Amino acid sequence: MKVINATQFKNDVARICVQGTAEHFGRVQRAVALTALKHIVINTPVDTGRARGGWQVDIDAVPTGSGRIDKTGHETYSKPIPKVDGPGHCINIANNVEYITYLENGTPKMAPHAMVDRAIIQTLQTYARKV
Repeated sequence: MKVINATQFKNDVARICVQGTAEHFGRVQRAVALTALKHIVINTPVDTGRARGGWQVDIDAVPTGSGRIDKTGHETYSKPIPKVDGPGHCINIANNVEYITYLENGTPKMAPHAMVDRAIIQTLQTYARKV
């Protein structure tokens, strides 16, 4: 199994983006963000659907809403990511459900689900094959 190095991955993506236009950069950045979002949502455990539906995306700002109820996660990861018009912009993925930190990191009585950590690894593995 190939070891994925996040810094090397970031540099590889940046190298590819530099070779293209600002529009190309935006498409690559949105594709990676959408892949990460889909993995995060799918990795999020579901009971009522609040945690899965709570994942949101914004450009250059941390999302502040509360999301939706989405037990399958499909509505959440199918919502289009706003267009990015070139380098210098940050796509933020956040969840404002009050118990999301407990799901991610666990508690003394509950094991962590590590949705974000696992999604980062899954996204790196997806794109490491392409860069």
